[in-house]
Order: sequence, then structure tokens, then C-alpha cells
Amino acid sequence: MGGKDPKLEKKLIAAASDWKRAVVFTEEKVLASNWEVQISDLKPFCTAFRDRDATIAAGFDLQADHFDVNRWHDDYSPMLANGRRGDALSGEGIALAKMGTTFVLVTFTYPVVSALAMSQLRDFCRAEFSS
Repeated sequence: MGGKDPKLEKKLIAAASDWKRAVVFTEEKVLASNWEVQISDLKPFCTAFRDRDATIAAGFDLQADHFDVNRWHDDYSPMLANGRRGDALSGEGIALAKMGTTFVLVTFTYPVVSALAMSQLRDFCRAEFSS
């Protein structure tokens, strides 16, 4: 299956200055990450854009953390979903993007708000994965 992509990982880490955790992956493997994560932790995210109601009802589970999902957009490029756990000041936000077969998942904490994190995520995906 191969390992991580060092060039992509360097770009992700440079883009991730406002993100707590960031990972680029496909259904088969982790391509780049700024923290230790296994593909088994990420498999459930691969189905997030199949059914809006199911995704919002289930939320996202990332390792030991559960996030409520409150936004889901499959009509954007990239597709985007986001949510949070906890409150605005001490909680953590999460955002997932999908372009083609590639996913990018990020988490963020205050003072970063979802509007900023989502626009940064969108811009990163468009720069790295647009044809």
C-alpha cells in the first residue's frame, strides 16, 4: 500500500498552522498527517458523504472523541462537512473535505472558528487536488 507522501505532508503541515490535527487520506491509506493516526481510525469518514441524514445523526468519532455534525454540503467542490464537540471556548471543531477519492480531515480549537477553518480547508483542497 505504500507509505506517506513526504511532499504532500510538508504542504499539509505548512497549511495546518491554524489546525490542531490534519490528515489527508484515501479509503486505503494515510497520505499525510501532522499527528499519529491509523487508517482504521479514518475508515468511517469515507462514507460521510453518502447520506446527509445518517451522517448528521451519527456525528463523527475520531479516536476517543465524538463530534456532533451540524453542516453537510455535497454540492461544493470539495464536498464539506463540519461540527464540534464541547463549547465554543474549550471545545474542538472538526471539518471533513472530499475531492474525488481524497479526503482531508482537520480539527481546530479557539480562537479558530469554523468559518476560517472551512475556508482554509477548501483552499488547501483546491490547491492540492484540483485537476
